[in-house]
Amino acid sequence: VIKGKDPITGGTYDALDYEQLLWVHACLQISSIYFYEKTVKKLSDDEKNQYHKENMLAAKIMLVDVNRMPKTHEELKEWVINKSKDKDYLLLTDVAQDVYDIIAGGPVPVHIKPIWPFISFTAFNTLPKEFKDIYGIKETNLSRNVWQKVSSWSSDDTDDR
Repeated sequence: VIKGKDPITGGTYDALDYEQLLWVHACLQISSIYFYEKTVKKLSDDEKNQYHKENMLAAKIMLVDVNRMPKTHEELKEWVINKSKDKDYLLLTDVAQDVYDIIAGGPVPVHIKPIWPFISFTAFNTLPKEFKDIYGIKETNLSRNVWQKVSSWSSDDTDDR
């Protein structure tokens, strides 16, 4: 089992810690719904909760105690937002900087290079505000306008995207 002292925060890292397991699971679930809504279509609260309920099986497989887990998608989202506001809960570590560098233009496979600027733009612009703040991502009028146009594609009734 992976367990030890985090040299950056001084806190304990434990791969079986409930909060750490839930954090990873919750971020994956919330970001997948967020991205889906930005690129495909908006989901109803019932659809989000159905996804949450079905996703609890994945959480259980990953050793999250689902009996302690928030029962709705909105409760899970609120839990993440509240944790994000805890002092020093989110930090720009060397690994996070590596991810940033790759998304910002690091080594990209040749077959993906033509669309990489769009992938990078989408990755950064779907981050929650707290993550954008850590990475120093500033919203500009141009990025806001482009993202509004991309987001509007998901609400169009046409299939000619």
